[in-house]
Amino acid sequence: AAEGSKQCRHQQARAADSRSGAAALGLLSQQPLLSGCTDLIVYTMPSSLLNTWLLLLSIGFARPEGCVPGNVQCYETSAPASKPLLAPVPQDAPEKAGECKPGVCEDLPQAQLSIHEPDDAVGDAANAIIELSPQVSITPPSLEFRGRELCVPAVESVELINNSPIDDIAILSVSTDNVHFHPSLFESTSLPPGGRLTISIVFLPRHLGPVEGTLDIQTSVGGFLYVINAYGVPSPYRIAPFLNVSVFSGQRYTPPISIMNPYDSVLHVTEVHTSENFLHLTLPSHIAADDPEAAQALWRLEPGEERTVINVAFSESTLGKYHGYVHIKTDVDTLIIPFQISVVAETLRYEPGLLDFGLLHALAQSSEQPLVVHNVGDSDVLVRAVSPAAPDAALSVQMATQTLLIPGETLQIATLVFTPQVDGHFSGSVLVHSEGKPLEVNYAARVLVGNLTLAGNNAFPCMKPQAQNRAYTLINYFPVAVELWSVSVLSSAFNAAFARGSRVLKPMSGLKNVVLLEYTPPSSCVSGTTFIVVETNVTTLRAALHYYDGLLTAVLGESPPATGRDSATESPVGSATRGALAKDGSGAGGYQRAAGGPPSFLGSSIDFGTMGESERRTRMLTLVNNNPVSLRVRSFSRTLSALQVVLRGVHLADGNETAYEGSAVVGGALPYRPPSRTGSGSTTLLLLPPYAYATLAVTVAAQEAHLIVSRAQVKSAIAFKTDVETRSFSLLYSVVSGSLSFAPTLMRVGLGFP
Repeated sequence: AAEGSKQCRHQQARAADSRSGAAALGLLSQQPLLSGCTDLIVYTMPSSLLNTWLLLLSIGFARPEGCVPGNVQCYETSAPASKPLLAPVPQDAPEKAGECKPGVCEDLPQAQLSIHEPDDAVGDAANAIIELSPQVSITPPSLEFRGRELCVPAVESVELINNSPIDDIAILSVSTDNVHFHPSLFESTSLPPGGRLTISIVFLPRHLGPVEGTLDIQTSVGGFLYVINAYGVPSPYRIAPFLNVSVFSGQRYTPPISIMNPYDSVLHVTEVHTSENFLHLTLPSHIAADDPEAAQALWRLEPGEERTVINVAFSESTLGKYHGYVHIKTDVDTLIIPFQISVVAETLRYEPGLLDFGLLHALAQSSEQPLVVHNVGDSDVLVRAVSPAAPDAALSVQMATQTLLIPGETLQIATLVFTPQVDGHFSGSVLVHSEGKPLEVNYAARVLVGNLTLAGNNAFPCMKPQAQNRAYTLINYFPVAVELWSVSVLSSAFNAAFARGSRVLKPMSGLKNVVLLEYTPPSSCVSGTTFIVVETNVTTLRAALHYYDGLLTAVLGESPPATGRDSATESPVGSATRGALAKDGSGAGGYQRAAGGPPSFLGSSIDFGTMGESERRTRMLTLVNNNPVSLRVRSFSRTLSALQVVLRGVHLADGNETAYEGSAVVGGALPYRPPSRTGSGSTTLLLLPPYAYATLAVTVAAQEAHLIVSRAQVKSAIAFKTDVETRSFSLLYSVVSGSLSFAPTLMRVGLGFP
């Protein structure tokens, strides 16, 4: 014992050696510490011989009659030498393993005592502890929580018995070494001879799988270790703790808490609260705080229904770890959701804190999200790599090269791709590796096979100032019921509302004319795209709404600009994707040049330059339909007889040739039809599909020079008539007379060598 031995069984001779060793240190009085057949529990501190003998002096006690001589026992404690071994744990200390905060132990459900025979290995250890403590016994020998659900607290009890017939025993503290277990709070108490103390143990599962812990009971006669085993299983409410969350100082973290009703009857949420002042609870944004009926309906879950019942907001500037709990009371269970959030100093920051892949409606459907970080530090940061914090077969990281961010710079460093193989909720995190501590970015995804469809015409002409009213049908292709919460449009030119009546779409059914939309064209008609947003309990539907001017866009050359459809995907939501053309032919309105050619936007003229008599010259003209609807070219007219326009082809925005309607033939000259006064006709020359373009070859045969006085005499050479406009182009050219010849007609070079 004097040598700090870790062996747990000592013979009487070893005890005698201990006594003589203690006497040599001058720590024993005239009365021997071990008299007769005294039992002794010896605590040994690693590398601290002095503490060993101090504890020998403090915890010796007389044994009752009939004992086995030489029963001296010990176990090693990991407590630091500077901390009193038998001191009670302060109740106002920060949360750690072994302390039961009021946020965990309050409002616990009543539980039946469940005792199971331990495994051999565990049982031996537990029985050894019981055998080594003849003055104190614990029942049952070990405690086991089998198959307990995440975030649902379970309670079991153990009983501490004072076996001494004459001595009181002081119970100083009870703690555990695992945060899954929480012993009940109590003050230091004294057990009289034969007295019993019941200690309640709360098991709050924080992860799936086996959990093992040890209950440390400190008494006036020594310390005892008590084995606890448990097993966590998935929650039928589909909830999980929020653990290992890292946020930077001052960063806002706002996770929603959703629960599912797994029962065949209605589940009511009766109360949601937290005892932590750093966790703030708010209702979902679509529920008004002063609308108790809406809140009551929010907390009423039909069988199989899942929804967000509360939002949690966290924002702290003080560095450190924060532990808290959110309680959700239902008419069946009390759910306690642990939160473990670390606030760290930042150099890199990711906004908005959670990378959400959203709701995926099909298996193997990929969702890509850019990973954009901001350097909030005072020095350059080199991002070396991005990797998942834990293996996830559904997640892949696309990162080309290392990225250097200067202070204050925001850049996309990688692209995350999530491709699920099964449905359900998914979450995890990726690590952004730089010179300092890796930045942890949490991601989440939800896979629910199905979709929500908005049926109706989504294209609005803006040429006329009259308001336009339309009704849309919503169709639910999800296997669960969909409740409509709100509808809005991101453009002020639209007003959206729900029709009166039911707002719940049953699975695989729809509601006819449930969304009402009014469009008031602005004073300046410019084509563009905005989005209608329908919020539901399952998904957020974003459907495009197009408003258009119905005009043709003319481009000189065969390479068209990026169409309105492509521009809409690259422009901010609600912004215009097409603008008017300047009279001088320069592009206005944000067109992009297509790769492979520098197109020149046309205003009202095509310049053929200077031509010789009898010369023929061709210019390529591209007509672009930048509208979300097909554009009808009804007629073509010309003012010069020596003029020919040939249709070369009709293509989509990606350059692929497409089918079209009309009398025009690819490779043939456009038939000459003067436009009527109204612009209507019995036939269609060319029906140009949405975002498609037609390539035309305009060929001019020069007139005799004496007929051309000036370039300005040639006006309105060709015109195209649509339902909205007549698009005219002047052809400008000059003709010179004479000829060009070479003399001599034949040149002889003579013999030469290679």
